[in-house]
Amino acid sequence: MASSGHCSTPLLVCSALPAAGWHPIMEDYNVHSAASILASVKEQEARFERLTRALEQERRHVALQLEHAQQPGVGSSGVGSGHPLPMAWQQLVLQVTAH
Repeated sequence: MASSGHCSTPLLVCSALPAAGWHPIMEDYNVHSAASILASVKEQEARFERLTRALEQERRHVALQLEHAQQPGVGSSGVGSGHPLPMAWQQLVLQVTAH
C-alpha cells in the first residue's frame, strides 16, 4: 500500500479496516458481546447442573423401583422371582418417561 492513503484492495476490505474512532466502538461491542456470551454460558451451566441433579434423582428412583420389582413375592407375573422380565423393565422405563 502506498503512503498516500490510497487503498489498493477492494472497497469492502478497505471499509472494514480500522479507522479513527473505530476501536472504542468495537471494544465496547466486544466487551458487551463477551459479557453476553459469558452470561449465556453461565445460564447453560446452571441448566446442565439442574438436569444432572434431576437425572441422578431419576436414576435412583428407577434403581429403587427395579430393586423392589426384583424382590421375591412382589408380583404374580414372575417379576418377583428374582429374574426381571423385559416387560417389567419396559414398564419402569415408561413410568419414568411419563413424569
